[in-house]
Amino acid sequence: MAKINLRQCNCRIVRLFTGIAVLLLFFIIAVTTNISFDRGLHASADSGFYDDSFYLKLSAPDDTKIYYTLNSRIPDENSYLYTEPLLISDASKNENIYSMITDVSFDFRKELLLQEGAGDDYGYKTPENPIDKATVVRAVAIDGSGNRSNVITKVYWVGYSQKEAYNNYNIISVVTDPDNLFSYETGIYVIGHTFDDNYENGKPVTPLSSFFGEWPANYHMRGIESEREAHVTLLGKNRDLILDGSYGIRIQGKNSRGAANKSLNIFARKKYGSSSINGTKIFPDGYAMKSINLNCGGNAIRNKLPDFLISSLAGNLDVSTLSYQPCLLFLDGEFWGLYWLTSRYDSKYFENIYGAYDDDIIEIKTGAVEIGQPEDINVYNEMVDWISSHDMSIPENYNEACDQIDIESCIDYYATEIYIANDDWPHNNTALWRTKNISHGKFSDGKWRWIFFDVNMAMFYIYSRSDWIEYTMEKDAMFASLMRNDGFKQKLEGRLVYLAENNFNPSVIDPFIDEYKTMMTDGMALEFERFYGDNHTIDDFYEECDLIKTFFDQRYQYIIETYGENNP
Repeated sequence: MAKINLRQCNCRIVRLFTGIAVLLLFFIIAVTTNISFDRGLHASADSGFYDDSFYLKLSAPDDTKIYYTLNSRIPDENSYLYTEPLLISDASKNENIYSMITDVSFDFRKELLLQEGAGDDYGYKTPENPIDKATVVRAVAIDGSGNRSNVITKVYWVGYSQKEAYNNYNIISVVTDPDNLFSYETGIYVIGHTFDDNYENGKPVTPLSSFFGEWPANYHMRGIESEREAHVTLLGKNRDLILDGSYGIRIQGKNSRGAANKSLNIFARKKYGSSSINGTKIFPDGYAMKSINLNCGGNAIRNKLPDFLISSLAGNLDVSTLSYQPCLLFLDGEFWGLYWLTSRYDSKYFENIYGAYDDDIIEIKTGAVEIGQPEDINVYNEMVDWISSHDMSIPENYNEACDQIDIESCIDYYATEIYIANDDWPHNNTALWRTKNISHGKFSDGKWRWIFFDVNMAMFYIYSRSDWIEYTMEKDAMFASLMRNDGFKQKLEGRLVYLAENNFNPSVIDPFIDEYKTMMTDGMALEFERFYGDNHTIDDFYEECDLIKTFFDQRYQYIIETYGENNP
C-alpha cells in the first residue's frame, strides 16, 4: 500500500479552501457593491458600415433584462427595456442634437465678443439641415439582484455607400455620456459655469484677453480630473475594425480649445480595459501606444496643413516628428469634422523611436515638464542658463555646450522654424527631450534633442521675406548666444540654404500641396458645411493652401538671395 504524504495532502486542502474562500469573497463583494461583470451580453452585428437597414438582436442570459439607449447615455433600469430586435437604419435624417449646442465656443456669442473687443472670429453657424449621423446603441444586462454586465457600445453607419465623400478616410467614433462633454457643471467641451463664475454684474472678475480662446471656460480643465471615459471605434479606409474599446478622453490644445471642433487626446488605461493602443494598425511606423491625438488643426483649422507638412517633409532632419492619418470624426453619433489622427510625444514614443528607457526620459514642453519629475525642470533650466550666459565664441565654452545638446538637432530645429517663420515661437510651442542618464545606444547620451511641435502659426506669406534669425535672437537668449559662435552661425545659414534647395524647394512644395488638396477636399467640404454653413466654403480651403505655396515660393527666393552666396 502506498504511503499517504500527509504534508502534501494538507497543503492541497489548504490551497483548495483558500481558493474557495477567495471565490466566496469575490461573490460577496460583487453582490454587496453591485459591480459590473461579464453577463454574456452580445449584439448580433459589430460596429461598422452597412449598405442597408437591418434588425439588431441583443442577447443575454435568461435571468437578466437588457436595457439600452440610443442617445449615447449609459443605460440603466430607467432606459429602454429590450423586448424585440431594433431596426437600425440611416440615422442622418434624425434631428440634430449635439451639433446645435452653442455653448461650445464664444464665437456664437457675438454681442459679448463685440463688448470685450475680442477677435478670432471663426464664423461658426449651427447646421440648418440634418447632418450625417451614425446609430449609437449602448446596452447593459441586469439580473434580479441588480448585478449588471459591462456596457457594450455599438456604432452603425447605414447607407453611406451613396456618400462618396467618406470613401477615402478612416472613420472614428467617440461615444461618451453627453453630460461628460456638454453639462454646464461638469462638461469638458463647453464654456459652462467656469466663465459665468468669472463674470459678475456685467463685468469680468479678471481681465479678458483679446483672444477668446484664452477666456475662462470648462474646456480649459486639464489633468486627470478633466478626463472622461469614452468608447472609441476606429474603422480603416477599407472599413476594417482597428479600435473598439473604452479609453479616457481630454480636450487638447491651448487657444484652439475655443474652437467648436476641438482636439482630443485619447488615453489607454487598465481601468478602462486596455493598457495600450495598437498603433501598428494605424500608422506605418506604429507601435503599442499609451495615447493618440485627434487634432482639429489648431490655429490652422481651415487648412490643417502646417503640422502635416513639416512632419512629412522634414522627417529626414534630426528633430522628432509625428505620424498623421486623416479621419472623419463622429462625436456621440453626429458628424464632427475632418481630423488628424496622430501619435503623441509620450514615453512610449521615445522608447520605440529612439530606444530610450521608459523611465529614463525627460521631456520639456514650453518650459514645463511634460515627461519626468517636477525637479527635472532644473536640469533643463541649468542647460539654458549656462549656454545663455557663457560666451559661445570661446571654443571651450562651445564644446561644453555641444556636450549638453545635440548640436545637429539644435541646428536642424532652429533652421526649420526660422525658415517657416513661425510667429508663435520661440517664446511658445517649444519642446525638447533627453535621457536622464548616459547608458545604451546612440540617443541615451543625456543630450538635449529638439521636437517639432505646433507650427500652425507659421508659413504666413506676409513674413516670407522677413529676417527670422534676428527675430529669434531677440526672443531666445540661448539661440542668440549660440549665434556668436561662427561655426554655429555658418552651419545654421548653410542649413537654411539646404532646406531651400531640398525639403522646401518650390518644386517639392507645389506638388505636395496640390496632392494634399486632392486628399483633403472631400473631408474639408463636409467640415465646412457642418460648421460654417455659407460663411465659408471649400474655396477658402484652396485659398489658404495656395497662400502657403506663395510663402514657400517667396521664402525660397529670400533665403537664396540672403544666404546662398556665402554658402555655395
